[in-house]
Amino acid sequence: MVVPFDFLGMDHDDIHREHKRLLVAAFKDNEATWEQAFMAASHFSDGKTCRAGEGAGGEGPLFLREPQRDWSFNICYRIKVDSIDKQ
Repeated sequence: MVVPFDFLGMDHDDIHREHKRLLVAAFKDNEATWEQAFMAASHFSDGKTCRAGEGAGGEGPLFLREPQRDWSFNICYRIKVDSIDKQ
């Protein structure tokens, strides 16, 4: 019996997993950018100016405040939306 992809030293699942990992990495680098996050935040806040926020840091006192966190499938951008105070 011939094992698929045996000549590569990897089984099909490893090849598929690596391919998906590369696709996600490329998406994070090229599509899920700060610019896109600012555009989305501005759109959903009626065109208000948006900029990078300070971040949360709620994981404990030894963790730095991070304006961006990313995990395997999620990216979180902390964005500050400027507001106009009505008087």
